[in-house]
Amino acid sequence: IVAATTYGTGGWYLDFSDPSNLGADRSGNGNNWTANNFDAADCVFDSPTNNFCVLDNNDFDGNKATDGNLQSGHANTAAWRHTRSTFLLEKGSGKWYWEVQQKGTIDGSNGHIAGLCQQNYWTRTQDPNSNSGYAYARQSDTRYWNGGNAASHFPTTANNDIIQFAFDADRGLLWSGKNGTWTGADPATGTNHSYSINYGNGDGGDVVPFVGSYGSSCYSIVNFGQQAFTYTPPTGFRSICSKNFAIQGPTITNTKSHFDVVTFTGNGSTGQSITSLQFQPDLIWFKNRGGTNWHAIFDVARGRAKGWSTNVTNVESTSSATQDLISFDSNGFTVGTTYAWGSVNGNTNNIVAWCWKAGGAAVSNSDGTITASVSANKDAGFSIVSYTGTGADGTVGHGLGAVPDCIILKNRDRAVEGLVKHTMMASGKIMYTNLTDGEDTASGSNNGIIGNLDNASTFSLSRTGNSGNYNNNNLSGEKFIAYCWRSIPGYSKFGIFTGNGNGNTQPSGTVVRLGFKPALVIFKRTTSNSGSNWGMFDFKRLGYNRKVRDLRMNTNSSEGGDDNIISLDAEGFRITSTSSGFGGLNGQTYIYMAWAENPGRLPFNMPPTSS
Repeated sequence: IVAATTYGTGGWYLDFSDPSNLGADRSGNGNNWTANNFDAADCVFDSPTNNFCVLDNNDFDGNKATDGNLQSGHANTAAWRHTRSTFLLEKGSGKWYWEVQQKGTIDGSNGHIAGLCQQNYWTRTQDPNSNSGYAYARQSDTRYWNGGNAASHFPTTANNDIIQFAFDADRGLLWSGKNGTWTGADPATGTNHSYSINYGNGDGGDVVPFVGSYGSSCYSIVNFGQQAFTYTPPTGFRSICSKNFAIQGPTITNTKSHFDVVTFTGNGSTGQSITSLQFQPDLIWFKNRGGTNWHAIFDVARGRAKGWSTNVTNVESTSSATQDLISFDSNGFTVGTTYAWGSVNGNTNNIVAWCWKAGGAAVSNSDGTITASVSANKDAGFSIVSYTGTGADGTVGHGLGAVPDCIILKNRDRAVEGLVKHTMMASGKIMYTNLTDGEDTASGSNNGIIGNLDNASTFSLSRTGNSGNYNNNNLSGEKFIAYCWRSIPGYSKFGIFTGNGNGNTQPSGTVVRLGFKPALVIFKRTTSNSGSNWGMFDFKRLGYNRKVRDLRMNTNSSEGGDDNIISLDAEGFRITSTSSGFGGLNGQTYIYMAWAENPGRLPFNMPPTSS
C-alpha cells in the first residue's frame, strides 16, 4: 500500500505539463503560479531522463545555433549558414518526424534549406544539390530541390511555412510536406516518398538532419519534438529523442563488460596482475606508449604464449610460461618477464592495453569450406577465428551470426603483411596493418585477399590473379588468425568519413556521429598510395577533448605529443587536425573503427556526457 501524497493547505505541485498554463497547481489546493517573462514558446519537454535532438554548435558554418540550439541563422546576418543536428539516424533505427519553420524574408534567389545529409557528406556549401549524399528541400524563389529527384515530390513554400519531414530509417525513405499536407502520399501509407537513401553506395548511409538559410533576415526554427508539434506525426513516426531511441533497446547496457582500455606501468618481473576489467579478455592488444617497442597481440584461440604485431610482417613469437602474457584472468590479465614484447611488461614502460571479450575457448566451426576454431561473442559483434590454410579459394565461418563490418587477418607462420578488410572498402580491395598504403588489390608476391563482407556466416578467401599465391590468407598447411567485428548500435561502429581541411577552425573539422561516446577510435586514409598512418586514439591517453594522444597501428613509434588531432565527444568524434594522415585532408576519405566508452543510451535513457 502506497500512501497518497499530501501537500498541506499551503503546498503546491507544479508539473509544467501544460505549456499554456505552466503555473497550474496539480496538488488540488489551487495555489496556482503566474508565469513571468516566460511563455509556451519557452517550454520544452527536454529533461534529464529524455534528451531531445538539437542543432550542433560543434558542426556548423556561418553562425552558431541560438534559442536553445533550435534556431539556425540570425536576423541581419547575410551569407549562408548551415548546421547539422546532434542525433544520428542510423539505418534500422525506426521512423522519425520533425518540423522546420522558415522565418524572415528570402534574399534574392536564396532562402532556406532543410533535410538530411548522409554521415560522409557535409560540404556546408551554398548549394549542395550536386552532392548525392544530400536529400533536402531548398527554397529559391519558392522552388524546391533535392539532389536531382523530381521536384513534384516537394511542396512550394512561403515564409513562416512549417515544413514537415518524415524519415523511415529502416527503408531509407524520406517524405516532406507543408503546413499539414504531405506532398504525394501520407508517409503512413509508405508510398510516394520524396527521396530514397542508398545505404549501399559506400557512404555509410546513416543520416543527420540539417538546416541552412541565406539572407539578412532569414533563419529557421527546428522542432525535433521538444515542443508540441504543430501537426500530428504520421502513424508510427516518432520525435527524435533518447527515449524513442531506447524503444530499439540497446543490446549492450554495459560496454565495459565487453571492451575496455587499460593503462599501467610495466615492472619487468613475473606475476604483475592487472585486475581492473569487468570481464575475462579473449583478445589483448598491448603497446608501449613511451618507446619504440612493437605492438603485441595475444588471443585465446592461439593461447597466451603466442604474440604477433601489426607493425611488422614477422611470424608470431612463442614465450615461455613466465614471459610476456602469463594468463587471461577473470578480471584482467597477468604479465611476466620480457622475452619478445617490451610492450607487454617492460620495466618502467607506460603501457596501454586494448581488451575485447570474445566467447572464451574456441570451438569448431564448419560453416565454410574450411573448418575453423571460433571464439564468438555475438552480443558484442566480435569473434576470433583460427584456421589452417588449404591453398585454394575458400570460405571460413566467422561465428557472428550477421555480416561482419571489419576483419583483421594474419598468417602466423610466414613473414607477410597482415590484411584489413572493411565494409566501406571498394569491392576486391584490402589494406595492410603495417603499411601506409591506401586500398589495394594485393597484386605482387603476396596477393591473397579477403572477399567482400556480405555473408552472415562466412568470409571468403581468394587471390587477385591465377598466377598468384595465397601467402597472405590461405597458404596450404600454414596457420592463420582473424579478428572479426560488426557494428552494434550504441556500442561499436565501422564507417567512413570525408576530411574537410578545417581542423579546429570555424567551420569545424569533420564531425563523425557514432551514437555513443567512443573509448577507442582507429582510422586510416583509403586513397591509393596515401602515405598515411593507422591512427589509434582512446579515452585513457590523455582522454579529454583535443588532448587525445595518437599511436599508430603500422609503426612502433611512441605515443605522439601533438594532442590537437581528435576530440572524443558525447555522440562521436571530431577531427581537429589538418594533417592528411589524421583525417584532415579536404575531400579525402578515411575508414574508421570505433568502440564505446559508454553505451549510446544509459539507464533512464540519458545520453553519455562528453569529458
